[in-house]
Amino acid sequence: MGLHKETKMAVESVLTFAAQGILTKLTDLAAQEFRMAWGFKAELRKLSQSLPILQDSLDKANDAAEQAKDGARQWKIG
Repeated sequence: MGLHKETKMAVESVLTFAAQGILTKLTDLAAQEFRMAWGFKAELRKLSQSLPILQDSLDKANDAAEQAKDGARQWKIG
């Protein structure tokens, strides 16, 4: 014997409600992942813009250190 019509409708209703809950949760998780990925991409963009500035500063500091070292050698020799 099959289920009564009311029982079938109740089961369908519960399954529909559960499916909607699962889909809502999955949609929320997907949106969260997208926001995280987008934020990560923005941070990478900022970092890639900052790296040349940092490299330039490091190059200048290295040049200044070399000049100081050369000056110390000249002073020691002279």
